[in-house]
Amino acid sequence: MDGLKIVKALDNIKDKDTLYLIEPITEKTGFFSQDGKLIFIVKDEAGLRPEGIDTEYLKLQTHIKLSSVKNFQTFEDGYYNLIVFNAETSNENIFDFINLCEIYARNEEELSFRDFFYTLISIFQLPSEKMYLNAIGLYGELKFMEYCAKEIDLDISTYWHRNGELSKYDFSNGDNFIEIKSTSNGSEIATIKHKQIFEVSDGYLVLVSTYTDDTGETIDELIESMHKEEKYFKNINFNATLTKELKRVSEVDCQTMRFVVNEIKMFNTKDIDPFDNIPVGITELNYKYDLSECIEIEKGEKISLLNDFVKISK
Repeated sequence: MDGLKIVKALDNIKDKDTLYLIEPITEKTGFFSQDGKLIFIVKDEAGLRPEGIDTEYLKLQTHIKLSSVKNFQTFEDGYYNLIVFNAETSNENIFDFINLCEIYARNEEELSFRDFFYTLISIFQLPSEKMYLNAIGLYGELKFMEYCAKEIDLDISTYWHRNGELSKYDFSNGDNFIEIKSTSNGSEIATIKHKQIFEVSDGYLVLVSTYTDDTGETIDELIESMHKEEKYFKNINFNATLTKELKRVSEVDCQTMRFVVNEIKMFNTKDIDPFDNIPVGITELNYKYDLSECIEIEKGEKISLLNDFVKISK
């Protein structure tokens, strides 16, 4: 199939609002256009549940009812699955997208439509380092909340990113803060922003040391387990924050990265500050800090501190 021909046809369409057939591939698949975007459409013969996933480059929609194709009135009305190429037609990936969609259309029995979508993501939109780190961080924060619920009978989720985008710390009650540092290789080396952690009083640093292993749990599995809890994680703040945080990570990572917790340690920041004095003129200090030799808060004191944390609220 001539990818350049499809791109030129897409650019030449004047009526951007309606669904327009650019090129059929088979009787039930083809390339379409709407709102100036290239769309790969496949008839939903499997009866998938309606679902929408939007990423930077690609958008998935399943079980969408389509009718009234502008230039192809004999196009059969019904339910279809579609993948929208979100980028501009000038994006170099568009030709690979066209090629792979055509191959899938002629061999769709080899792969489900949803799996094909994730295959495209893995090719065009490999999770960035930032999204990967966000996934590790999210798992650590969720695991800490689960730890508080199961080990201390405490729901700390109300205080999670309580000020939304303006939150300076992972957990804050108005007087104290708790910042979570997560690792994924079993180490206890955390990345520290000195001013954030040590230039204020009454704070705690929690290290969630994990490693990745096929026997571990995914972020999605952890969330499912937390939602089954009857006493915890029912507040609006937790659920709204979770929805927001999930938009900052790759859905593929949430479903495939498996973590095992090595240990969870809690430190009083005033006891582990590595610098007595910061030289004048130093306004930003970031570094790696090996916490393995730092004295952690013992479990009994940890339970008391965390209980006090949820009792103080401003």
